[in-house]
Amino acid sequence: MLTCSQFVHIRKFTDDVQEPRGQYSDLLVGDFRRTTLLLWLIWFTVACVYYGIVLSQSEILERGGVCAGNQ
Repeated sequence: MLTCSQFVHIRKFTDDVQEPRGQYSDLLVGDFRRTTLLLWLIWFTVACVYYGIVLSQSEILERGGVCAGNQ
C-alpha cells in the first residue's frame, strides 16, 4: 500500500510528463482526410435535414399529416 508521500511523489512524476497533443490540422493530413471530410459532410447533411423537418413540422400537423402543395 502506498503512503501519502509516495503517492504525491508518483503523482508529481506523472504530471511532469506531457504527451504531445494533436492539432486540428492533423485531421486533414494522410489517412484522416477522407474520414474527416466524410464526417463533416454527414454532419452538415443531417443538420440540414433536421432543420427542414423541424421547420415543416407545424405545416405537416396543420394539414393532418399531409405535406404537399396547394390542396
